[in-house]
Amino acid sequence: MGIESQGARPSERLALYLKGQYRRDHRIGRLSQDIQCTKKTAENILNGHWPNDMHFGAIVARFGRDVLDAVFGQEIDATIARLTEEARTLEQQLSDIKARARQVNGYSPQPDLFDPPTSDLDRKDALRRHGRTDRP
Repeated sequence: MGIESQGARPSERLALYLKGQYRRDHRIGRLSQDIQCTKKTAENILNGHWPNDMHFGAIVARFGRDVLDAVFGQEIDATIARLTEEARTLEQQLSDIKARARQVNGYSPQPDLFDPPTSDLDRKDALRRHGRTDRP
């Protein structure tokens, strides 16, 4: 079972992650040295209390992306999944609106109207074949 599924709160996941990074008998002292805090602060963090911004920044500087993934991975994955689904829905809605706009304007997509004409004469010919002109 991964760290991210063991702790319910980010502070608990942080404590679990940090405990896994240090040997049991030297955890408090090593964390204290690594993030330049008091031993009491290190102990509180290891017991599941959220660090202040300065100490959290030092933890991220020390452990990098791994600590962020362990602490926030669940929330990030869920947010990415939600945003991906929202983007798909919006793209489909936009496609539907464009199709309705084409119908309202009285035409359906035709390949020769959307391919770039090779000359001005080709463009005029394509417009003429579809009952249109290039005049306003």
